[in-house]
Amino acid sequence: MPANYLFVYGTLTSAAIPLELQAIMAECGSFIGNATLSSAQLYQLDGYPGAALCTNQDAKVFGEIYQIINSQKLFAALDAYEECSPDFPEPHEYRRQQVTVTDTNGNTLIAWCYLYNRDTNKLKIIANGDYKTIS
Repeated sequence: MPANYLFVYGTLTSAAIPLELQAIMAECGSFIGNATLSSAQLYQLDGYPGAALCTNQDAKVFGEIYQIINSQKLFAALDAYEECSPDFPEPHEYRRQQVTVTDTNGNTLIAWCYLYNRDTNKLKIIANGDYKTIS
């Protein structure tokens, strides 16, 4: 069963989304609220963050959850923005993957998320998992 939600944690959050994506997000997704991705670490890249799954069950990434209204149109735009569509050479910096997130009421949801797809060993960790606190 496909996920009907999207979890975002950096430049795709409501406070930081680029102007060129605002209309697509408004048309193709409906803001639900805040959520967390557990067993994930947030890294500082070049002016934007990247989240990667990890084995530390206490590590969390804080972000937002959207209900998807039009997945085909939404993912065409977001895959191009994240440069992980077939139009970009591999290996891609991000990959779109289904993850389990928890909303503020404690409900778990299966959501799509753009995860960092490269080596994280030399990257700076954003220890509190919240990109809003440093951007």
